[in-house]
Amino acid sequence: LMKDKKIDLVLVGADRIAKNGDTANKIGTYSLAVLAHHHNIPFYIAAPCSTFDPSIETGISIPIEYRDEKEIFYCGRKRIAPPGIAAFNPAFDVTPASLITSIITEKGIISNPCAESIEKIFVTCHIRYKDSRDSIVGAKMVISNAFKGIERCHNASTEIIINAAAIRINGAKIVL
Repeated sequence: LMKDKKIDLVLVGADRIAKNGDTANKIGTYSLAVLAHHHNIPFYIAAPCSTFDPSIETGISIPIEYRDEKEIFYCGRKRIAPPGIAAFNPAFDVTPASLITSIITEKGIISNPCAESIEKIFVTCHIRYKDSRDSIVGAKMVISNAFKGIERCHNASTEIIINAAAIRINGAKIVL
């Protein structure tokens, strides 16, 4: 789809964001970011401010959860993998900030994310990182801001049609 120019932008969430803008999300997010970058497709992160972790400087320091290899070896109770092999089963991967067009939060949009631009949005909003962890309403606000941010960045209208795992905003085809 990307190669055939049928995708206008990619919008994903995040489980944790480092001070420099590197982002951890479900496995496969990094691959999607690389593909988007290769095809000159904007790649957006939509996440509440509570996702930012100021104690982590870069994505290298984000702890990655590794799941039990049995999740890969079995389908229900039936083993589908040959005996005697090992599996690598990370739950998350890290997308470097250099592949991210913008991070959309309930407090605003961080274009070209880096330590300075991330710090600036927190200072501008008069909140500290610690305070942002209490943002329960944040997740709901992020979705609203994500659509507003995409509209601003792509001159789209407010008409939103949600269909399966893709959305359209004024004709823009978006991978979620």
